[in-house]
Amino acid sequence: MNPPHDHPPENAILTSMSSSDGFLGGKFLLATPNLHDTCFRQAVILMCQHDPHGAMGIILNKPLPNMRVRELVRQFNLETDTETGAEPIYFGGPIETVRGFVLHTDEYVSHETQSILPHINLTSTLDVVQHIARNTGPRKRLMALGYAGWSAGQLEDELRQNSWIVAEGNETILFDTPTDSRWELAYKSVGLDPNRFTDATGSA
Repeated sequence: MNPPHDHPPENAILTSMSSSDGFLGGKFLLATPNLHDTCFRQAVILMCQHDPHGAMGIILNKPLPNMRVRELVRQFNLETDTETGAEPIYFGGPIETVRGFVLHTDEYVSHETQSILPHINLTSTLDVVQHIARNTGPRKRLMALGYAGWSAGQLEDELRQNSWIVAEGNETILFDTPTDSRWELAYKSVGLDPNRFTDATGSA
C-alpha cells in the first residue's frame, strides 16, 4: 500500500493542485465516447495530482472481476467480517497495479493521508486496510489497485485531442452512485449527454 515512486516523480505523486493553479487536482476526468482504449473506455477518473511534472488519478468505475476486499485482507493475514470483505476492489489504472489506494471520507486520517477534495482523502498505506478490516476505517471508501499516470504535457495533449471531459469532483458520484452509472451521471453533472456527444467538445 505504499505510494508509487517511479511515474510521476515521487515528490509529486500525491500533491493535490487546485484548478486555480491551472491544474486538475480534485477534478473528474471523463473519457469521451471516442476514447476506445481498453483501460479507459467510459472511465471516470478522480485526479489526485497534476502539476508541470505530470499527473496521477484513480479510475472509479472499473471493479476488478472476482476481486473483493477479503482477498486483499487475507494477503496481509488480517481478519474481516463478511460485510466488509464483500466490498469490490477497483482497477485504479494500468500503472503499479499491485499497489493499493483508498479514496475515502475525511473522518479517517493517518500520517500518509492526502487531502484531494473537501471531505475526500487518499491513503495508500497498510494502516487504512487494517482499520477497514476492523471496521474502524473511513465511513465511505473506494479501494483500488493501480493508478492512471501521465508524463509532463501528456494529459494536456490528450485534452486538446478531446479524449477527456473535465468535471468537478463529486463525493456523491464517488461514494453513493452505482458503479455502472458513474460515467453517465458525471456527464450529466456538466450538462452533457454522452449519447449525443461530438468530438468537437473539449472540457466543461
